[in-house]
This record gives sequence, C-alpha cells and structure tokens, in this order.
Amino acid sequence: MINEHYNSTIDPKSFRKRKKPVKLIVLLFAIALILIFSIIGIVKWIANNRIQEVEVRVYSVAAQVLARQNLVDYFKINGDVIASNLVNVFPDVQLGRLSSYTVKVGQYVNKNQIIGYIDPSQPGVYFAPNPIRSPIAGTIASLPVDIGARVVSSSVLAQIGNLNSLHIEAFVPERLLNRLQLGTNVNIIMPAYPNLPVAGTVSEVAPAVDVNSRTVMIRISIKDIPPQMRSGMFVELNIESNTYEDVLVVPERSIITRGGRHYLFTVAKSEAEARNRGYDPMRTQQLDTQNTPSLKKKNADFSLKNALIKPEIIYKESAPISGWATLIPVELGFRIDGKVIVTGGDVAEDDHIIVSGQSELNNASPVNIIAQNEMTKED
Repeated sequence: MINEHYNSTIDPKSFRKRKKPVKLIVLLFAIALILIFSIIGIVKWIANNRIQEVEVRVYSVAAQVLARQNLVDYFKINGDVIASNLVNVFPDVQLGRLSSYTVKVGQYVNKNQIIGYIDPSQPGVYFAPNPIRSPIAGTIASLPVDIGARVVSSSVLAQIGNLNSLHIEAFVPERLLNRLQLGTNVNIIMPAYPNLPVAGTVSEVAPAVDVNSRTVMIRISIKDIPPQMRSGMFVELNIESNTYEDVLVVPERSIITRGGRHYLFTVAKSEAEARNRGYDPMRTQQLDTQNTPSLKKKNADFSLKNALIKPEIIYKESAPISGWATLIPVELGFRIDGKVIVTGGDVAEDDHIIVSGQSELNNASPVNIIAQNEMTKED
C-alpha cells in the first residue's frame, strides 16, 4: 500500500521538467567551448597573417640619353656611274666586217694603240685589213660588236675612258627642283656593296627640262672613288635638301599616343619627382573619387581582420628599380627614317627617355633599365 501510495504521488511530467535545466546547461557549455576555440583560431590566423608581402611589378625597359643633333631631310632617286672622258671608237671605212679585237674589256691602252682590225673587202675586191686605233689613252670600257659582224662608219666599235675618274648621272623629277641646288651633298649607295658609304656633291644641273620625261639631268661628282665602284653601275642617291641643326631628336618608337596627344616617358630618380613632374590624366579623377563619400567604398574596405588588428604590409620589388617612369606631353615636328624632332614639352638634353617597353607604363611606374645607349645619328 505504501508503494502504491508513493507511485501515485509522483507526476511524470514534473520529472521531465526537472531534467530540462540540465540539458540547457550542457548546451550552453558546448556553445561556449565552440566560441572559445573559434576565437583562439581567429587570433592565431590573424597572428600568422599579420605580415603581408605585396610584390610590386617593376617594368623592364630600354632607354637612351637624349642629345641634340642635326637631322637631314633628303629625297631619293636612282643614277648610273659614268666614266669621265668616255670616248666612242668608230671605224675609218665606210663598210666592212670586224675581223678581230686585240684587246679585252678592262685593259689599259695607249693613244694610237691598235685595238682591232676591220676587213673592208667586198665581193670580188680584196683589201688589206684596216687597223682600229685608240684615239686616247685609257681603259677599254666596252667592246659592243661581235667578231664577224658587218660595220659601217657610224658603228661604235669600242668605248675607252679614264675609269679612275668617275661621275654619276641622274634625272630629277621636275616637282623636286625646288629642293635641288649646286653643291648639295649626296649619299651614294651601291646595291652591290650596301655597307660601303660613298659621298658626292651635285656638280652640274641641266638648264632645261626634258619635255617627254619632265625631268632634269644632273651630274654628281664623287669625292673618294672606292675601288669597288665601276663604270655602268646602278646606284641609289639620297640628295640632301634641308638640315635641321642642333635639335632634340628622338626615335619614333619612343613616342606613344594617348587620347590624341603625344607623350614621351623619361626616367626620374625618385617616385616623388615622377609624380610632381609627370602628367597623370587620372589624377584629377582619382582625387574626386577620394573626396566623395561612398558607403560602398567603406563597406568594401571593412573586414574582421582590419577591425581587430592592422596588418603590416611589406612591399617587394619584382626586379631592381632603376627609376620611375615620368609621362611627359610633347609636341613633334619634322620626322624621317624613324626619327622625329621634339619641338615642345618638358624634356631636355641628357634626359633618359624610354624607347622600348613603355606600352604598359603609367606615370610613376617603377622601371628597370636593361639596355641603355647614347643617342646617335644611327639610332
């Protein structure tokens, strides 16, 4: 009876209510442990990542030292090398047949030396061979007639001249006469010897224009005749027409165009100098953006890491820094053969200008000069 009375007094629902506080305490304890371990992990992660190493890209470029020089304008024509005092040899008979030559092309002959024979015999009439004599002393330039060919009094049997005295004859188009005058310097290029420079001057200009070709014949005297030059050679002529003296000349490949304007990159010794001297088209836009409040910008910059501890950033260059690229607006003038005159802009003699690798540069970009040379006429 006593047990029955005891069992009847205990309510199962009240027993379950007594167990709930215990479960809640266990759950809160587990959550606390999770939070503690999470905080420890975050702190360790921040400590391990407090120092950030950021690689700064250094651009490899080629540069030249800017110098003043003369830039020459010229026009191109073609010409032929002619032997001075070139004489044509004609037969002394009215009609005959070339029997033989006693000399060869390139052979030196004296005046009145026999260079060949003509047989003046006709059918049924026989004559002794008629000698062909050189009218001057010189070198045989050509023997144009074949042995056995019939000749008349107007046939050219040979050409003899002083091959040590050469000149060049050329024809200048009428439209270029305003760029031509006596004494003008000429650069002579022989295609057979393109690396052999030869200089000359315009010595004669014909007084009349050929009505058929609309050209004027000119004669060019050669200053120092090289042994490789021969009569009859084809040559290319660069005739100077104007000289720009003591001007700043840069290679065309160093010029970049952005937004319809021309720029040069020079090399500054410090980043501050590059920013102060150089032109940055985005500078105003960047300043306006920085001065304008932006919730998106603040939210984008916020992070738990920045809120807990400010990281230490170490900058590491990808290559040695020789200087900082400085963007300079320039004005350009005459250009020829890959060179252009700088007529305006904040550039001066002895500036280091970047001539290669500048396409990706911006103002104050760090650069590493891997090739550098002085500006010369050949650049």
